[in-house]
This record gives sequence, structure tokens and C-alpha cells, in this order.
Amino acid sequence: QHCVGLGPGASGAAGMPTIDPADCPVGVMGSGAFGATAARALAAAGFDVRIWSRSRPPAAGLGCADLDVDLGEERLDGFLRRTRVLVLALPAVAGTASLVGYD
Repeated sequence: QHCVGLGPGASGAAGMPTIDPADCPVGVMGSGAFGATAARALAAAGFDVRIWSRSRPPAAGLGCADLDVDLGEERLDGFLRRTRVLVLALPAVAGTASLVGYD
């Protein structure tokens, strides 16, 4: 199954089934403006959203206070295990190039 549409009753693309967004956990990697905006929009659509950041939570003014946040590289594996759809909103720097692999 795929996370297509925005919930029960939504029509699937090209005959693909839809599932309830609450049953499709989304992980957003990155707590800056792009990541926070994506996380807020997905949560508003009913998705179960978690944010991961290496070192800092979303800024108070970004509207993510009610979302779960995993901080630190030691929490990355657990974050990824709970994630069905992954949104990458990380800066393109040397420290982020190898965070997500193909294992």
C-alpha cells in the first residue's frame, strides 16, 4: 500500500489504494524552516509526524511545539524504524551527506 490521498475516501492515483494518514507515519529530517513547514502541513493533513534533528529542536516560532522531536544521532535509528515516509529537509553539507543510506 501507498500513502496516497489524504485519508479515507480519497481516490488513489492510478488505481493505487489509499490508507488513513494516521496509519502512515512520516518522519521529517530537519528542523529548520523547510522541515518545520513540511511537518506542520503533513500533521494538519492528519499524518503521524515526527521530526528528527541532529542538534536542535524547531524554533519556537515555527509552530511545531505539539509534534514529537527526536534529537541526536543516537536517536536516528529509532526514528527511521518508526517512519514509513521520509522527508529530507536537511542542508547539503558534509555532515548530512551520509545520514541516509541504502541498507
